[in-house]
Amino acid sequence: MQATMPDLVPRDLLPSALTLNGRTVSVARAAGPALAGLLLGLWGGGLTLLINVLAFVGLFVVVARWRDPRPRSPAPAGFGAALAAGVRFAVAAPAVRRLMLKSAASFFGVSILLALLPAVVAERFGGAPETLGLLLGCFGLGSVLASFALGRLYARLSRSRVIDLANVAHGVAVLALAVADQVLALAPAMFVAGLAWTALTTSVGIVAQLVLPAEYRARGLSINMMAMMGALTLGAAAWGQVAEVYGLGTAFAVAGLAGLLMPLVTARLRLAEQPVAATA
Repeated sequence: MQATMPDLVPRDLLPSALTLNGRTVSVARAAGPALAGLLLGLWGGGLTLLINVLAFVGLFVVVARWRDPRPRSPAPAGFGAALAAGVRFAVAAPAVRRLMLKSAASFFGVSILLALLPAVVAERFGGAPETLGLLLGCFGLGSVLASFALGRLYARLSRSRVIDLANVAHGVAVLALAVADQVLALAPAMFVAGLAWTALTTSVGIVAQLVLPAEYRARGLSINMMAMMGALTLGAAAWGQVAEVYGLGTAFAVAGLAGLLMPLVTARLRLAEQPVAATA
């Protein structure tokens, strides 16, 4: 679905379109759990999950019926050959390689928040579901509002700089979670974390769309997403292990400091925003 975006809007409008798409995702992330809770209360888990499945039907119909009339360069015959060609391209192209490394490092650092937030609520607030809901709501609100401010931020800073700024802001929020034991202190931290999350995910997505040539766009986006999701998975496991051995406070403190230092760690990974030659 992401790979179709450059075919739907002109290149000069692509950053705005991707930001708008990120905004809808943020709104859905904030509204979806509330709607799901309402449906669970009314009809129970089985029917709620069935409704969730049916919600995908419209998307399937749109994707199945959509056709791009513009000619495409032929991909290698067979799934395996096409996938191997995509991996070779992603590894060989410096701009794509830098993006994957910066994405992986950033998402490894921010993975602690959503992975261990329930543990924080359980340890400090007795596992109160309303507290977890409030904190996630603050995160969702920050995520939605960030999408409205990104356009102005991009007018002043490169996407690479915005990613650095998002890492620092998220690090500050995580440090607050390391020490705060009052909901009124945690709520603003979650709001800031939501701002940073949207800035990070949207910026990474825009850079990926801008640098990948059409021939490798879908495969390049998939590989970059694998780097992001793999980092989130490994990060969640790693931070959970740190919390198990040294405590939640220490895990959040280390992760927060990592966020503050991330711009220095990835200083050489300056991201390009121009298409890479397909023969890279």
